[in-house]
Amino acid sequence: MDGDSHAWLWDTPQFLKGIGPKKARELQSRGVVDVYDLLNFLPRGYRDYRAVLSLSEAMDGVEASFRVRVVTPPKRAYRRRFYRAEVEDDSGLAELVWFSNKLYGPSADLQPGQQIWIVGKPSKRRTVMSFSHPRIFSDMSRVDIEPMYRGIPWLSGGLRKAVKELGKRLQAADPLPAELRDAWQVPDWRAAFTQVHAPGTNDPLEDVYAFRSNGYRRVAADAFFSWFLGMGMRRRSMQRVETRPIQVGDDIVDQLRAALPFALTGDQQAALDAILQDMNQSTPMFRLVQGDVGSGKTAVALLAAAVAARAGGQVALLAPTEILAGQHARFFDEVLGGMGIRITRLTGSLSAIRRKEVLHMIRSGAVDIVIGTHALLQDAVEFQDLRLVVIDEEQRYGVMQRSALRSKGGAPHTLLLSATPIPRSLSLVLLGDTDVTVIREKPAGRAPVETRIIPEDGKREVLEHIKTELDAGHKVFFLYPRVDDQPDSDQASVVEMHQRLADYFGADQVGLLHGRMAGDEKDRMLRSLKDGRISILVTTTVIEVGVDVPDATILVIGHPDNFGLSQLHQIRGRIGRGNLPGTCYLLVDDGTGDDALARLDVMTQTNDGFEIAEADLELRGPGSMLGTRQSGIPDIHPVLLRRFSDLATEVRASAEAILDEDPHLTAPQWRRVREILQRKWDMSAEA
Repeated sequence: MDGDSHAWLWDTPQFLKGIGPKKARELQSRGVVDVYDLLNFLPRGYRDYRAVLSLSEAMDGVEASFRVRVVTPPKRAYRRRFYRAEVEDDSGLAELVWFSNKLYGPSADLQPGQQIWIVGKPSKRRTVMSFSHPRIFSDMSRVDIEPMYRGIPWLSGGLRKAVKELGKRLQAADPLPAELRDAWQVPDWRAAFTQVHAPGTNDPLEDVYAFRSNGYRRVAADAFFSWFLGMGMRRRSMQRVETRPIQVGDDIVDQLRAALPFALTGDQQAALDAILQDMNQSTPMFRLVQGDVGSGKTAVALLAAAVAARAGGQVALLAPTEILAGQHARFFDEVLGGMGIRITRLTGSLSAIRRKEVLHMIRSGAVDIVIGTHALLQDAVEFQDLRLVVIDEEQRYGVMQRSALRSKGGAPHTLLLSATPIPRSLSLVLLGDTDVTVIREKPAGRAPVETRIIPEDGKREVLEHIKTELDAGHKVFFLYPRVDDQPDSDQASVVEMHQRLADYFGADQVGLLHGRMAGDEKDRMLRSLKDGRISILVTTTVIEVGVDVPDATILVIGHPDNFGLSQLHQIRGRIGRGNLPGTCYLLVDDGTGDDALARLDVMTQTNDGFEIAEADLELRGPGSMLGTRQSGIPDIHPVLLRRFSDLATEVRASAEAILDEDPHLTAPQWRRVREILQRKWDMSAEA
């Protein structure tokens, strides 16, 4: 790494001690591509391992630390499928198990009689206490306060070493001038990241555990600063751009509205009015419409698209999945197809011949509304007169992707749709009250959905309820987080559950759907469910958006603690879409902790996505983010926003003052800030 500048921030983490190429690839799969990302990959919580238990005090499923002696070192067991070792202390004996082809690190070097510390969740197997994949330490004093990182257990030690290795370089690379750090009362990078990733007993541990230490205050300040600078730059840039207003008569709007098979709610009408007013301006619209699951955002987007088409322009609607694109295309065609508005679909699964035809139609202006997936972003897609861009599930797209689509029309109006509500407490701080429309009101006739938490011994009750619903001709979803079984997990997969349910209900009644299937296979399976050829669909989160089965009345979610509350709520929206009441069962394992159960209990109390978003904000740690890298905005962690909302106001004022004086951040002191904005958020592309 380059030690004389801050260029090392953009190097791969593999060059840091203890990481290497293999672990760097694992980090990259989670969006951590360079050292900057690594430093900002925050813990989801902390554990204090200074209290060491004896083996006799071990509680089933409760992680803790134990000091033990090695009795037998790891040896291959059961046809060489896993490694097994035995350890003991003065109170008893336990086994250590690794489901792996090879052992790495301290576990590979265990010797009889060696004193070690193990950290893990014990489980009772027959008469022996067993630890699967325990973490092993020779000196617990170095890791007595351990950060926990979502999905990457080894990162606890890796980041501690990285922060120590980088040392003074962090101070030298700090992008914030000292005067801003002093004004906001935040530490420099070295002190901040050390406190976050390698806290010691001298740190204010209560504040560290609650994510309100000075280290976290600095992380929040960086995120706020990037956000407000980026938003300010985009706003100033768009104010300089002109576009052609989209104008039609009131009679045309009334005609289009009458084509819908239902009346708009008050919130839908208010959203449409705001959009039409924006499109009637010479400044490009950039409006976000937030709406709860089933609130009717698509109908509003349809009317906006139809107005643009009637005004003589073309519309591009970008959807994250082929399933959702197909649903939108069918809905648009049902409502608008008889009115002379020409609609087509462009997805990756089209044949080469059909794709060529569609591209020609778009280029020649023979189609008004194009609904597609990422295929819309390809260079070969050329519009004759793109006037409106609609991006559904906008949080799934990056700035570059949004910009790539908008660039196909010069300066088109842009409408963003999101069914993952930003809590109002966040929205007011980050977005203000402009350019954001909220649809809370549900269309009339939507049936209620009851949500229940079911423990292992309650499955029989669920199966009996399913039989009753199947006899009534209704449909059922089973959803599990994993496609295949994994050797280091006892959680069921969709493949396993499909086989079990096919054996129980009959193979002709049960279908399987997951993201690894081809697009036509997915469509065929969904049609089978809608047409009644199957009654039960076992699936992953591929159905999270774009699946509308009005007679689906039961949703069973296995291992629900794998999902965030907002995602669970989005998944729950697959039932109760017609006039039939629905039931969502959350199947929890016996070892599910009290904190997880308390979080899931929120789902049983409300069906309001905005209330759930607020609860999610309160309950989850900063490892769960408001946005992701893909969303094209700086990561502002919900807990940090709540903890440091006072700081947000200060930072906003500073950012605005800086941009008033230096709109493009060309002054030398903003060089590193500008580089972060360009490299990580591509704010220049958004502008």
